[in-house]
Amino acid sequence: MGNADNETSTSIGGADFEAALNVRLAQLLKAEGVDIVRTEKQQPGSAQKRFDIEAKIGTLVVAIEAEIDNRRGALADARKRLREHEQGAAVAHEAVAVSYPGGLQVERFDDATVLEWAVLPSEQFASGRPLDLARVVRLMPEQRGDPEAVARSLDDSLTQACEEVTANQMRELAEELDLPISQTVRGKKRDTTRAAAKRGLLAITAAAMFHSRLDDHLRALRPEIDARTDQPYKGRWPPDKLAVCLQQGDPVGALHDSWQMILAVDYRPIFEAACRALMAPSRDEGWTSAVHRVARAALSAAAAPSSGSHDLIGRIFHRLLDSARYDGSFYTSTSAAVLLAGLAIRPEDLPDELSDYRVIDPACGTGTLLMAAAERIRDLRPGTGREADAKTLIEDVIWGLDVNTTACHMAATTLGLMSPSTAFKNMNIHMMPLGAASKSQANEARVGSLELLETDKRLFFGWSAGRQVDTEVEVEARHNSYDLVIMNPPYTRDSLRHDQFDDADEKQLKKREKELMAGRAGHGSSSGTMFLDLGEHLVKLDDGCALALVFPLTGAGAPSALKARRLLAEWFHVEWVVASHDLDRFCFSENTDISEMLVIARRHTESAPSQRPPTRFVCLRQNSDLATDALATATALHRGELDESLGSISAWPADKMAQGQWRPLGLTSSALVETAQEISNGKLFPATSLDSIARVGPAGQRVRDVFTKHEVADAMGRRALWHNDTDRIRSLIAHSDVYIHAKPGEREQRLADSYWSQRSGLLFCDKARMNTVRIFALWTPEKTIGSHWIPVVITRGDDVSAHEKAISLYCNSTLGITSAVACAAPNILSRVNFSLDTIRNLPVPDLTDEQARSLSNAFDANAEAQLLPLAHASNDPTRIALDEAIAQTLEISSDTVAQVRFELSREPSVQGK
Repeated sequence: MGNADNETSTSIGGADFEAALNVRLAQLLKAEGVDIVRTEKQQPGSAQKRFDIEAKIGTLVVAIEAEIDNRRGALADARKRLREHEQGAAVAHEAVAVSYPGGLQVERFDDATVLEWAVLPSEQFASGRPLDLARVVRLMPEQRGDPEAVARSLDDSLTQACEEVTANQMRELAEELDLPISQTVRGKKRDTTRAAAKRGLLAITAAAMFHSRLDDHLRALRPEIDARTDQPYKGRWPPDKLAVCLQQGDPVGALHDSWQMILAVDYRPIFEAACRALMAPSRDEGWTSAVHRVARAALSAAAAPSSGSHDLIGRIFHRLLDSARYDGSFYTSTSAAVLLAGLAIRPEDLPDELSDYRVIDPACGTGTLLMAAAERIRDLRPGTGREADAKTLIEDVIWGLDVNTTACHMAATTLGLMSPSTAFKNMNIHMMPLGAASKSQANEARVGSLELLETDKRLFFGWSAGRQVDTEVEVEARHNSYDLVIMNPPYTRDSLRHDQFDDADEKQLKKREKELMAGRAGHGSSSGTMFLDLGEHLVKLDDGCALALVFPLTGAGAPSALKARRLLAEWFHVEWVVASHDLDRFCFSENTDISEMLVIARRHTESAPSQRPPTRFVCLRQNSDLATDALATATALHRGELDESLGSISAWPADKMAQGQWRPLGLTSSALVETAQEISNGKLFPATSLDSIARVGPAGQRVRDVFTKHEVADAMGRRALWHNDTDRIRSLIAHSDVYIHAKPGEREQRLADSYWSQRSGLLFCDKARMNTVRIFALWTPEKTIGSHWIPVVITRGDDVSAHEKAISLYCNSTLGITSAVACAAPNILSRVNFSLDTIRNLPVPDLTDEQARSLSNAFDANAEAQLLPLAHASNDPTRIALDEAIAQTLEISSDTVAQVRFELSREPSVQGK
């Protein structure tokens, strides 16, 4: 922050000196591709206060206000510019506050100088070089307006358009675009004609948006050679603008004529399907009205400030994709895409000849990640001509594969919007078939991009191959051929995957997956792990080539993903792992509610995994939905200087990564992670795994499958602990609260007897909401079972009851909770799930009988006392008493435990904010 001395020291000639710095900054930004309109120094004698620097991004005017070592002053000036805009006194759609480093000299101000800036309305300052600031400024149009509102409006228009067409026209549209009009899910056939028609209309909508963006460039795009015929172009030019087409008496015909003319330039992946969609249904007033409605909505959306957001089309498409829960289709938010691409693509990764670089997304969806990668590449090459780069990126660099034809069309449109004025003749977006073929064919099933695992040779057009969208071009996809594989792979439970197909086809598809995955790290319980094998298969073996992906957070700790983690560690240096502890945005995908992580793994010259550099684990406390903030975060991470309010960076040893042991991502505090590791390694006290002293479950997770609760007993007289909530469970001791009856059926009766035989006095919870939970393990005087309470049967010691109470006390102490959360692999960070494997492997004190009796006595003294939520742990007399008992019995410093208790109480998941 600035002070009076700073401001006084620059007062002699200060204004001119600061203006000179502004001119120099403007020069540096202009060199990085920012359109600088003017600086304050260029307006001498002006009566109106000018911006320090005025930049223009398209039609967007950005005011850049700068001060020397004075954040507060720069923010005040930037806020003033926005107020002046609201009052009509100046035009500044956006404002950036910049703070120059103290002592900066004009002659030493170059592209290596580190500045600080904040993009209003945020007042959080980021730091970086002028190059980084230029990237932020170029991204600013994408954060204007409300892309979600635009997507909703377009979606509403598509819905209303469907109301205007007949069922027969819907079928004609679906058939022309090869979209399914029925779906069998779990044996039930469902009519999907309307959903298919809506997707067809979306193809028209996307083409219309692109048409609108082309309007100002059409005259200059007149082709010499007609791309449709390879003959000299002799038709009229230019095509009518979108608005003109909509004013015609036959807007369908007018659009078709204009789009056919545009196809003479090329843009085939965007307009070919749209032309077929326009002409497929029977022409009548209803179809004309429907097309006019969606095209008019596209015209309006293209004019919206947020139309530059490259996930806009994805937002709409994934509303229409009703099979997402079955095929694991989740679309990545723009901010997450920018952060992932920003970390994965470094300046040194790009060759001098851009066409030599290859990026592929084998599950590209609507192209959000590909677009982010393309923009990142262009940002790193500003001096080479952004339009020339756009053509190279589209035709040579970017590759996308997907099983959904409509998604491929949307991806083509998304990439085309990167530079509408660039005429491209080739686009490497390919549809990979997913489904079962007739039994007469040699290959009965194909499972999309995973088919690439079987071959490194050219794949030809046909059932067994991918198709370039809207062409007959063969796919050439070779293993170890890509500099970067970037993806948000499809992940869903095995019980749901492929449920959009009938039972016979689903069986064939899973059989095919099993064939492809034989001997590999991936497995059928999650399709996402299979894509890790595919990613490794596609990435070049050269040093620095990378695999970057969005992945469920459970993959960081789940035993089922151990082979996948070891695969990454064997073939790559896992460079970054990023998780979000922002409770408002704990996902990186938009249409899911489970916690995710970003993983960047890079080929490394060191062949021994344990000798590679440590992995940097990032726990974000703020996960902004703005692309500009994401870019600032990526810049800060590369510099290793993430502001504490945004998150933390911690190094994790390579030897642990090689073993598949990743940093516990359920905890943000490095001190808590270190404590958990000391417990696990037996350094804090002698420790063992829970299953070495007890038999754990499996009753508890499935109790409600075989029992029902009642207020009266049946002949068996069984009672259980049915509830697990903070209104009922607040102390170490609990009592069964309902009678339970076995459900009718031989299988249910058999399982009921098996579960009942596992009853115990010690029960461990299988899930905990961190901001409200009070009890992790409880004791019941009568042996019982519970619903969502896992029975733990102690198998050692002279006094079983004493050991049960001792373990219950430990599991509810600060050290026990910290260790348990560190071992868990949560679906959602704030709601920790404990699998049976996790509970069995929990590190617990290796107690002597004497120590168990000591802790049992402490248990009895506190058994009925109510514990507070963990956020209040530092002032909770009962939790403190438990910690004191643990510290005394295990001979640990009370101050050490108190510090851990304080750190735990500050965790975002515990605070609930």
